[in-house]
Amino acid sequence: MSNPNSYYVRLPKGHGSFIDLVIKKNRNHAAEEIAGGRRIARRLAEIEEKEIEKSLKKVDKKANRVSIPVPKVTEAKQAEILKKAEEEKRRQSRAAKEEEYEKMVLV
Repeated sequence: MSNPNSYYVRLPKGHGSFIDLVIKKNRNHAAEEIAGGRRIARRLAEIEEKEIEKSLKKVDKKANRVSIPVPKVTEAKQAEILKKAEEEKRRQSRAAKEEEYEKMVLV
């Protein structure tokens, strides 16, 4: 009854069938692959976390730069600026008074 083209292997009694052995082997192999994948994923997550922490610790060199240099104003220059500002206020108040007078005369 045995077929010469068949590769059926008889196992000793108490060891189960050949198919059971193949299934167990495949399950073990799959479990190892899954565990390996989890290890790899965990390791990648750790590396990514370290890189994020490293980038947060880095000082941004451009952030510390002053974008516009503040000009130094001497006391004489400041007094001159204040004097010009007061003169401008006087001119504006004179112009406003003249306009107000013209409105009253025309009415």
